[in-house]
Amino acid sequence: MKKLLLLILIPHLTLAQPQFIKLNQFCDSLVQAGMKEKLVPGLGLVMIKGDSSFSATYGFANVEKSIPADTTTLFQLGSVGKVFTVIAVLQQVEKGKLDLYSDVNTYLEGFATAPPGRPITLFDLLTHTAGLDDRVIGYLARSEEDVKPLGEHLREYLPPSFQSPGKEINYSNYGYALAGHIVERVSGKEFRQYVTENIFQPLGMIRTTYALPDNYEELLQYAHGYRIRDTYENVTCYPRHATPAGSALSCLADMKKLVQELLRPSGKLLSSTSMNKLFKRQFSSHDLLMGYTLGMEEQIINGHRGVAKGGAFTGFLSELVLFPEQQVGLFITTNTQTDNFLELFRTKVFERIFPQPNYVASFPEIKIDLAEFAGVYRSERYNHRSIEDLLALYQGKLELSVSKDGDLTTYQNGSWQHYRPIDSLIFQNTRAPEQRLVFVRDIEGRISRLYTNVNLAGFYLPVSLTPVAWYDDPVMINEYYFIVLVIILTFIFVPLFRGWVMWRRKSNSEYFSNGLVPMMYLYPVFAVLIFYTIQFFGGFLYLARHINDFYFGVPESWTKVQLTTYVLPFVVLLLVIAAIRIWLNQEGRWPFRIYYSLIAVCAVVHLAFLWRWHFIGIHV
Repeated sequence: MKKLLLLILIPHLTLAQPQFIKLNQFCDSLVQAGMKEKLVPGLGLVMIKGDSSFSATYGFANVEKSIPADTTTLFQLGSVGKVFTVIAVLQQVEKGKLDLYSDVNTYLEGFATAPPGRPITLFDLLTHTAGLDDRVIGYLARSEEDVKPLGEHLREYLPPSFQSPGKEINYSNYGYALAGHIVERVSGKEFRQYVTENIFQPLGMIRTTYALPDNYEELLQYAHGYRIRDTYENVTCYPRHATPAGSALSCLADMKKLVQELLRPSGKLLSSTSMNKLFKRQFSSHDLLMGYTLGMEEQIINGHRGVAKGGAFTGFLSELVLFPEQQVGLFITTNTQTDNFLELFRTKVFERIFPQPNYVASFPEIKIDLAEFAGVYRSERYNHRSIEDLLALYQGKLELSVSKDGDLTTYQNGSWQHYRPIDSLIFQNTRAPEQRLVFVRDIEGRISRLYTNVNLAGFYLPVSLTPVAWYDDPVMINEYYFIVLVIILTFIFVPLFRGWVMWRRKSNSEYFSNGLVPMMYLYPVFAVLIFYTIQFFGGFLYLARHINDFYFGVPESWTKVQLTTYVLPFVVLLLVIAAIRIWLNQEGRWPFRIYYSLIAVCAVVHLAFLWRWHFIGIHV
């Protein structure tokens, strides 16, 4: 509802202002509208266009205490901090201590990467093409004191590779953590110290820091993070172990200096050759898609090419957007993780800077079977070997269907998006020519990949997706899979029925004569019920209810419960053997044999489900 109100309000503001309105007044009017609708608790904004600049803060750093945000308020930058990491790497390249295309193992000690195919390079890490699994378990520390040295953390938590490097884009925080550690190795300085001395200090970014004090909520200079539901809900921020992935905190006064340096380099950070690597495409999954520079996402807005780096952290969202050729830069940060405003703000601002041309859609006549492309696709950004696999299934999901108009359609960013083919495997958005879907077939001719640029908070992010099998479809799991569990659980009524029969036999010794199977056949089912119940409540349900605890590592109590799952395959095997013997020995009546066999089949299906999603044993 709030987004709808803002959509109604923004056009009114646009039309109500004279055509010669200054950009800063336009930005201010948009933010004021968003603040009025309570879409953001606090916000900082830097806008640079040519020789003109505009910076302002709005709202509160601390809503509860009504502490206003100002130009010195420290906001979490999230992944915007990856810009510092890539600058640090390029500085060491300029000094000849690093090579972008050498095996990263050359610079490591105590652990190594072991991808299939060729070795991982720094170029792979900085373009998110290293093929590393993603990981969130153990990503955070409960206090600043608990933050482990980067090398120590990576030795324990660096995810393995799930594919060979250089194949496709899959966003990786740990890829940047590894790049930052390599800077530590060749510079001889801890990453935070290196960035402070070689980036923050030369630019005069005197307040920017990686330190998040445990008592930050009591300090006036730190913004508090919020999520928006019916009201602003305070969320606690925690430091990251993987510092180079984006743990910096900065203020508007400092970030303005960074934007100015990136638009008009002074040479304090990088040579012009190295700086250009931040702005020019280095890798794309397809020529018609936006890709990556070193450290930034390529952007195309109304025909104009730029770069951006977005950041999301618990309670915070930030965006850095640059159009070097037009000398346009935008930095915006807000202390809410709920994106009800940034996408609308950025869209309206850049429509004003780069007016949208009249776009007349024209598509060639291509006759293909659209049903082949329809279905559910999931992002490849997840840990393919751990319990995070199932959790990630519900994030980054894209569902394509065939509309009555004969288009591929999906619901994104609050509206239905329609795509039509411009090639046998390439589809283009009917309203936005820069948005495309690029499909890839495997050697057997089946659709195996989907490459596209998703719109997150107003900026485009390259993603790689794979088709989801029918048995992995979230709809299947949510709406139908529970039937398997219900059938298994109905066996708890068998003892009640058996008790009823025994009671009736006291008055009628012939009641249900020869109709009960021996007790030996009931024990395997009860064993399955017991172990499945332990696993469900102590394993799966515990994970769902205490997911935030796993950000700091695996709880010991959960590990102990998961140890019991090693017994499950053997218990289910006993149940299957018992089901076979019931039929061979003609035990009980045939309806019960069918029911017993159905229980056994469901137990096997559930075991397969647990195995598929890595809940047998400990996979984290």
